Amino acid sequence: ITTTPVESTITTTPEATTINTSSEASTQTSTPETTTITSTPGEITQTTTPEITSIPKATTIASTPAISPGTLTPSLTPEQTVPTTIPLAHTIPTLKPTTITSMFTPTTSTLSSSPTSIRPTIMSTTVILTTTPNITTPTSTPTPVTTPTTTTLTTLSTTTITTTTTATSLSACVPIRLIRIHLISVRSTEMSVTWKVKNAQAGVSYKVTLFRGAAKMLTVTTSVKKAVFRRLLPDVKYRILVSVESCTQQRTLEVTVRTRARVFKAKTRIRNRRFLSEYRDQTSPIYRRFVKDFIEDLVSRLSSRLRRLHQLFRLRILIIGLIPGSVTVDFDIVLSTDENVTLSETREIFTDSLSKSTQFDIDLGNTTLADRDSCQPGLNDCSGNGICIRQNASYTCQCNAGFNDTSPSVPGRKCEDIDECQTGINTCSDLAACTNTPGSFSCLCLQGTNDINSTNPGTNCSVINGTTSANTSSPTTTVMTSSA
Repeated sequence: ITTTPVESTITTTPEATTINTSSEASTQTSTPETTTITSTPGEITQTTTPEITSIPKATTIASTPAISPGTLTPSLTPEQTVPTTIPLAHTIPTLKPTTITSMFTPTTSTLSSSPTSIRPTIMSTTVILTTTPNITTPTSTPTPVTTPTTTTLTTLSTTTITTTTTATSLSACVPIRLIRIHLISVRSTEMSVTWKVKNAQAGVSYKVTLFRGAAKMLTVTTSVKKAVFRRLLPDVKYRILVSVESCTQQRTLEVTVRTRARVFKAKTRIRNRRFLSEYRDQTSPIYRRFVKDFIEDLVSRLSSRLRRLHQLFRLRILIIGLIPGSVTVDFDIVLSTDENVTLSETREIFTDSLSKSTQFDIDLGNTTLADRDSCQPGLNDCSGNGICIRQNASYTCQCNAGFNDTSPSVPGRKCEDIDECQTGINTCSDLAACTNTPGSFSCLCLQGTNDINSTNPGTNCSVINGTTSANTSSPTTTVMTSSA
């Protein structure tokens, strides 16, 4: 079997995609065995009943005058020989039918993608040799035989030859297990992931689906355990679902990822607009019309560089809501982290554009623009077992103590509990039982022992008679944490 894994690339515009997938090729070759038994010329009747669903083993059956196996194939063509004189009063007996039955149980084949069972099949071949008895006279009568020898049979017998091949038992199907999804890299407009599996099989296809909120953006099938998504939007939470079908079971695994961005929080008051009740409903046509007009007017006076970034979706203006008081617009300015635009530069360019609007009367005294605190709940994708660290208009994450970061290249997003009892990283006494807890562990002295250090339970235990004790050199207080 030859396997050629190829990276799967997925592209969205801004969430439309181009998909290139190369599957692994699988080739299997089987060489059938051949069984050959020789027979003298005669009338041959062969009945074959194959029921096998794969390539059967070819079987050729015949018999010699002494009814024993030989080497001649069943295409029996007698050779002409020199006439043989048979003495008077000798009788050539009749050869009764000889039945040769070959029983074959084919070997069971198991393919990597899905198991295939092959039912045992009995293939029987009956060879009937018939000779009409003749009473010969002292004359020479040419008789065609396959060997230049004279054979006199005095005993009739029936020979049965049985060949049995033991079948290899079909092993139970072992399903593929999806262990975890690893984040390779996450940027503003691109991210790549891979996934770890157990009981991997060649030729298996994985289905990868990308969601934005509840909306399905794309689904792709790939034979490699990796996917790359490009032309994404910055500061958007995406969900990646990986699924595989194995042993008639569907296995799935998913991860939520937020693309990186630098986000500025802005707010401005428009004095020449009256607040309408429809502005409270963000799905209403009136609300959407106002939002469209405001963004188009604001972008039209930005610098050529920022207008270009807006066209490439690397700069986004998101209206968070409209607030009463004339009309106050609460909005975010989202920039790709790949673009080097400072807060002061952003504030200057956007304030200048607002002040020059001819459609909206902007109250610059009630206009603000600052770094957004992305460590607020719902504005980041840090693990529940990690912490968010604010970095001006952006943020980073870090796993809590007692948790392992399984995607260190994108820190703090995938934090898994460390089992201190399994790894041995604990302070429990040798006479205590260790119990793993989320982010920590606990100790308890075994039955029949005393806990000498009650402030640190299970770290210093001794037998009741006091002759034996086991403790740790540096006991520590056990910290209990919960897993989010």
